[in-house]
Amino acid sequence: MKKGELAKMAFLSSNAISKLAKNENVSLDVLIRVCTALNVDFCDIMELVPDEKYFFDMYPIIFHFLPTNF
Repeated sequence: MKKGELAKMAFLSSNAISKLAKNENVSLDVLIRVCTALNVDFCDIMELVPDEKYFFDMYPIIFHFLPTNF
């Protein structure tokens, strides 16, 4: 499927399509529109990949006490 076809089916702006193509953040609304247009669920179009830097920044004390080979 071409980007233009998805944009029409899901009523997406060119900006939303561009962000999707570059793996940038998009709104939940955009994801719902894509899933609805393709008749799929979230897990069919995306995968959660934890950002280690974010995780360590959020929970620095927990990892402070872990062994260095963890």
